[in-house]
Amino acid sequence: QIEDIFDSIDDDENLLDIIFPITVTSGDFTEITINGLEDLRDLATDCKEGGDDDDIECIDFVYPMTMFTFNVNLEQTNTVEVSSDRELRLFFKDLDDDSLVSFDFPVTLKLHDETTIVVESNQELAIAIENAKDDCDEDDDDDYNDDDFNEDEFKEELVECVWFVTDFIRNDVDQTPQYVNYILNFKEDGTVVTGFRGATTVEGTWSSTVGDDGAKLTIDFESNTDFNLEWTVYDLGD
Repeated sequence: QIEDIFDSIDDDENLLDIIFPITVTSGDFTEITINGLEDLRDLATDCKEGGDDDDIECIDFVYPMTMFTFNVNLEQTNTVEVSSDRELRLFFKDLDDDSLVSFDFPVTLKLHDETTIVVESNQELAIAIENAKDDCDEDDDDDYNDDDFNEDEFKEELVECVWFVTDFIRNDVDQTPQYVNYILNFKEDGTVVTGFRGATTVEGTWSSTVGDDGAKLTIDFESNTDFNLEWTVYDLGD
């Protein structure tokens, strides 16, 4: 929701003031109280970029659905209706070690392309999950404004167009008046040209990577060194 608000207007300055304490919900729905900015930074540092988790997001249960619990004698002990992933996760978390669980089939599942399938047994459920788990990009990297591009797409986007500088802030210093409307023309041979259109330009080199720590663009000029940096790329826009 915060990202949607930030994206709603392109030409404004977005500032987020967090009023502590806040509660952060982890992937397993554990709630963590964060009392200050340092605690939040520590938590963010521990968060694995790239989504090093075991959840499967290419297929989802359609809620509500009903679960049955049994004891070791196969006697039914409870009937529970769950209405969300959170309720389902907490239901399993609260089970005793010797509890047995069954779904009330049929169960409806929604695939990543919004189509649905119906399964009638545990075996069909297991097959459906196995078949779907690698069918989509699970978008686990949680980058702000992430467009889920790979390195080839990143390079193709760079060399396809001539880029214009609209904002330039480095080391908290706003240098936009100096560089606004500067061009950056990235070429397939790893060279890049910058300067004002129609004026003297400067040639340098560029390289890129896309990894667990996001997309990086390294630019190097012998002169005009303000551009020399490994830049973090958050978005490939239109």
